[in-house]
Amino acid sequence: MTELLDTLIDEGRVAASDRERLACFLADTAGDGEGDCLRWTAERYGVRYSDLRDESPDAALLARFPAATLWREELLPLRQMGQGIEVATSALFRTEGMDALRRQAGEELVPVLVPDEALRAALKTRLAIGADRLDSLGDGGVFASADADLGVDLEEAAHDASIIRFVNQIFTDAIRQRNHGHSSRALRG
Repeated sequence: MTELLDTLIDEGRVAASDRERLACFLADTAGDGEGDCLRWTAERYGVRYSDLRDESPDAALLARFPAATLWREELLPLRQMGQGIEVATSALFRTEGMDALRRQAGEELVPVLVPDEALRAALKTRLAIGADRLDSLGDGGVFASADADLGVDLEEAAHDASIIRFVNQIFTDAIRQRNHGHSSRALRG
């Protein structure tokens, strides 16, 4: 239990100041997992907890944000609410990503605390882009706007790996051609 708490605190998923209270809660309830810690933290800080099983993120809302940013910051916009946009996160106390997304959205973000593994799985499924390549592609909005501009249904595409590989190949080829074109012009110029 001590290792789990240390890890969760180091990753910004629970507050260091809550360590003792959370350890007592876990001991009293025989809880020992990340989900128990996050449920307790969500209740303590007045945010919603979800395991994402019954969540259906809005594809149009996802299209407003660059996929690379969502993947890197481990944030998943879920739905537009009256008070702002609900965003799934597993790290309530690691706020840099939420702050950046808030600036981009231009409106309030409401965190929903979720287990890390569930969040990563949902990001891979919902973004429907070879997530293993996102880190190398930068923050361009090209993937984020694909749903809106091309009429691609991200949910359907997530279920077809061949489409994902095809789209990745198109973007990789386009980037290579653009880079090759710049170097060819530089040699001629």
